[in-house]
Amino acid sequence: MKFCVILGNPPYSKKVGRNNVNLWKELTLKAVDMLADDGFLAFIHPSGWRGGGNTFKNNFKVMVHDNQMHYLEMHGIADGKKMFNCSTTYDWYVVQNTPPYTTTTVTDWDGLTQEISFEHRDFLASGMIAEIDSLFSFNAENIELAPRTTYSTQSSNTSKTKSSLPLVNNVRKDGALNLYYTTKDVGQFNQPKLILSSGAAGNTFLDADGKYGVTEFSMALFDTVDNLKKIQQSLGNPKLKRILKRVETRESEPYSRNILAKFPKNFYKDFS
Repeated sequence: MKFCVILGNPPYSKKVGRNNVNLWKELTLKAVDMLADDGFLAFIHPSGWRGGGNTFKNNFKVMVHDNQMHYLEMHGIADGKKMFNCSTTYDWYVVQNTPPYTTTTVTDWDGLTQEISFEHRDFLASGMIAEIDSLFSFNAENIELAPRTTYSTQSSNTSKTKSSLPLVNNVRKDGALNLYYTTKDVGQFNQPKLILSSGAAGNTFLDADGKYGVTEFSMALFDTVDNLKKIQQSLGNPKLKRILKRVETRESEPYSRNILAKFPKNFYKDFS
């Protein structure tokens, strides 16, 4: 059976053991598949689908590349608390089951409404869209980020037991490092890097001598020491701080790994 109109607020997740399993990702795809030709879907759910990662890559493709999204309204955590009494970002949108033929009316976290083309996009920021678009170049060399899973805190080779191979789990406000240790060197050591900590503060640490690796709870940018110093300095630029907050679809983290990996290597030059 196919439907002309589907409206919904799909369940977001369910508890399976100690883990939360996402539900809305697959339910959204199922709903689109249930639309009649030229039918409309209006859904509301978390914002992660437009965050540029592999997890929701197919959702993004189906909603804006395979079909016509007519309207998208984004909401930050403050709105999530009002609407759902929950610290979540969310979007609501209207998608038509027909190939894209026009732009999408988008209202961002800041209340700015504009017409957006999704052609050539693989993510959409939560605000400052024009400023963020200006950062990217198809021909630019991207910054080099350490893979997220190189040193997992869940690995049998990783623990709190001290060894000669320390891993930065996060960087505290006072600059102190919260460390794990690994017994197996599979990369990152002996390479200069700028370590970006997870958490709202987004603290950084310049590992000029390459003494550390990082766990999945921090990010590492590789470059020359001089360039890493410039990047670290640029992260204090007020405009770049605002951009990084709008790049992130969850609002709870200062840096989006998925989008940061798309930044040109010399992005800091615009924020010196």
